[in-house]
Amino acid sequence: MSIIRQTSTELAAAREFAVTPIAPALLEHGVVVKSPNWLGDAVMTLPALHALHMMLPEKAPLVVVAPAQVADLYRLCSGVTYVITIKEAHKSWDKSVYAKLRAFNFKVGVMFSNSLRDAWQMRCAGIRQLYGRAARCRGLLMKKTFRFPAWQKGILNESHHANEYLSIVCSMGAKRPEPLMPQLNSKLTMGQLTLKMQSFCQHPKLLLMAPGAAYGAAKRWDSGKFNQVAAAYIERGGIVAVLGSKSERMIGDEVIAGLPENKAFNLSGETNFSDLYNLLKNARACVANDSGIMHLAAALGVPGVAVFGPTDYRATGPVSDKWLIIYDKEKCSPCFKRVCPSGSRRCMEKLSADEVIAALHELKVM
Repeated sequence: MSIIRQTSTELAAAREFAVTPIAPALLEHGVVVKSPNWLGDAVMTLPALHALHMMLPEKAPLVVVAPAQVADLYRLCSGVTYVITIKEAHKSWDKSVYAKLRAFNFKVGVMFSNSLRDAWQMRCAGIRQLYGRAARCRGLLMKKTFRFPAWQKGILNESHHANEYLSIVCSMGAKRPEPLMPQLNSKLTMGQLTLKMQSFCQHPKLLLMAPGAAYGAAKRWDSGKFNQVAAAYIERGGIVAVLGSKSERMIGDEVIAGLPENKAFNLSGETNFSDLYNLLKNARACVANDSGIMHLAAALGVPGVAVFGPTDYRATGPVSDKWLIIYDKEKCSPCFKRVCPSGSRRCMEKLSADEVIAALHELKVM
């Protein structure tokens, strides 16, 4: 068996840096944060964002600049004053973004993205003191950069991303928050959801599945094995709903193939962020690949099981005390490839549906 429990207090510690507190006069203007572009990475910034909020003087704004695909996540954070949405992650910001940033008169910015362009655009918006990871020769634009050990093929990391983001803000004078993950709350009520979504949310034994992986096919556990887990869960009186993007619709169809039509549903491409939030908040459990949905579910307190193969659970595992990880190391794993170099996908293929079912039993959700 290869069932691993990694609680939020057991996450691999990141490198620590000398603490140089930000001058109070600068913090009175607040802090602006540039978010990562992927949902999973964005979720892992939340403990650091919470720490920044606690560091700021009362009424000092905490603003996040984020691409549309993650902006709604930051709107769930009570400590975030305002979210500035950029239209496309990898393109220049439009004039309205600069105008909004200049109106706040920020002196300090934190880069949770690794982009050189983002650092330059923050400087162009008048933010002179930037802090963030050393990346892409952008050090000349920044007040202080932080270098963490690079990922190495075939070696499990000893530095979790959530702790790396925290290490950056702690060097600025912030304190590590306890509990690690802040509360996330949506103002959307059940009555505002579609009747279809409401019916799923109200079922007491709803199991959500996230069989896709935006990063690449190598991270995807076999749809047939998700199907076996779903069948076993339905036999015990539950219902299963598959989550994913519109492009993952076919994967969802494979997961529910042959299952009772009134017990297994493919919602891929049918949910917006608010739907996703409410489904996760009301679910009994979630089974997922290493993905953004996995991270969001964990942050919302949903119990779950994550299947890992070519990526590193020590670096990007769910930040939760309620999740179990299925992983059985191969010599080449983690390789961080989007497509398996050998074509065998052995690190994923060797993981069985029985292991996931056993993990759900261990969590007492099945």
